[in-house]
Amino acid sequence: MPPAQWKLSPEELDSYPWVVLRFDTVGLMGGVNYNQAFDLSHACPTCGAGAQPIPTLIANLNKMGRKQLDRTAHEGLFVISVEFADALRSSGLTGFTILPVQHYSAATPDPRYFWLRIISEWPRMHPRRILAIEDLCPACQRAGHFDTYERPTEFWYHAVPESACDFNLTWEYFGVWRHHLSSRTFSVGGHQVPILSRRARLFLREQHTKHVAFDPVFFNPTVAS
Repeated sequence: MPPAQWKLSPEELDSYPWVVLRFDTVGLMGGVNYNQAFDLSHACPTCGAGAQPIPTLIANLNKMGRKQLDRTAHEGLFVISVEFADALRSSGLTGFTILPVQHYSAATPDPRYFWLRIISEWPRMHPRRILAIEDLCPACQRAGHFDTYERPTEFWYHAVPESACDFNLTWEYFGVWRHHLSSRTFSVGGHQVPILSRRARLFLREQHTKHVAFDPVFFNPTVAS
């Protein structure tokens, strides 16, 4: 059974200055699936939250097809087309860097695609949040979060962080973190969820980005602008 989803009209969505970016695809094989090198110097020693891929990002780029934007299936690393990258560079949007990506069987980066590395991170959510927690990391409590099934997940925050950019990631990690492949002996926490400003959401709409959806972000006590 898939998680419960928000179903907002474009007009309703426009009333929210911050949204969660969702993907309708299953994602690309990449990262840990292909022996990606990670910097673990700031990672939780138990769940791996905070592990950072060391460029170049590795992914199965054959699965991109005509998509402008997708992510790796386990750790949620974003792959974009060269056209999308060029538009981002001239957009004035903030919170990211654009780095190379290569097909898992290639020796050099693929000029058709790039890694959209989101570098801005929001703080821990407000306790009012509505999400599922399972196998929470006992050391850092960042990993072990999931979407809910009974009702849509709700991301609540005290306020918009002063350091907020147009592209951001949650402090929390989602998905199974005890995901060990035969090719590695460490975890990377799962994936962080992207939080976008209205400007970033409108940019994706202007680029006619497919296979994505948006959920509202809430603030206590009222929606922040």
